[in-house]
Amino acid sequence: MTKPVIYNDAHKTVMIRLRSLRKAMITKTMIVFVLILIIASLGLALRYLFKDGGGSQRTVKALTLRIGISIALFFLLLLGYQAGILHPHGLNVGVNKAQTGSQR
Repeated sequence: MTKPVIYNDAHKTVMIRLRSLRKAMITKTMIVFVLILIIASLGLALRYLFKDGGGSQRTVKALTLRIGISIALFFLLLLGYQAGILHPHGLNVGVNKAQTGSQR
């Protein structure tokens, strides 16, 4: 007969941390995917520009799509930050040397 598994606080903390890391990884993957879409749309617009010689609306449509995706990504980043899913990375911009403890 096997003993029932008893989860202590340390185990629960580890499981919560793992779930948090999975959410962060999924979020980062989605952001990278959207950035790839933006670059692909820009490349498509460049292709249409060279192929059509600037006499077509396809270039304008591709660039408009890129702008729309960029604005959507910006608002999704803002929502993710407000929801607590995304966190600043902490570059310490504007912090003086005494606060960071670094010396030259």
